[in-house]
Amino acid sequence: MKKDVSLSPDIITKKKIKALKNQLNDIETSEQQLQSDMSTLHQKETGLNNITDIGNQLTELSKQYKKSDLSEKDKLEIEKKAGELINNLGSLMNENKTEENNIVGNKKIQLNSSDGKSTTILSKGIDITLDLDKVDKTKLNNPKDDKHFSSNVSVKTLLENHSIIQERMLNPVQSDVIFPITWDES
Repeated sequence: MKKDVSLSPDIITKKKIKALKNQLNDIETSEQQLQSDMSTLHQKETGLNNITDIGNQLTELSKQYKKSDLSEKDKLEIEKKAGELINNLGSLMNENKTEENNIVGNKKIQLNSSDGKSTTILSKGIDITLDLDKVDKTKLNNPKDDKHFSSNVSVKTLLENHSIIQERMLNPVQSDVIFPITWDES
């Protein structure tokens, strides 16, 4: 702030107070934004953990399904449980279409500090397609019908080929959990 000799000390003090209040207001606004955005990222982390839990449960069911001493009744029960898990996964990933509630979509968060610097945090989206095709990274990032999850295999096929669970569900989620955020400071 330039010192103006024509201003009285009272006016100078009032201007300094006003500038400090504006700076405090900017800091409070940045803090509120940060808390909101961190809550969003926490929701995404929780959702990814839920997806991982479902994938792990499906893997365990697949191991049980392959045991040679299972009766047809036992196999049907495992298929039923796996089907319920797949339905839960679909609901979890496709239910929240709005940007703020979507745990699996891209998250771009702009943080502005009081000193005028800005930081962008980007957490990439995740899409899961359970099928028998070769894993194609471009296909995984371009879901059909704007859905983040689809299953194009039967429950029985999924249980017989647990590698689908690992390659199509657990690997993409784990890579997003390990490296979910990129920073760009301006």
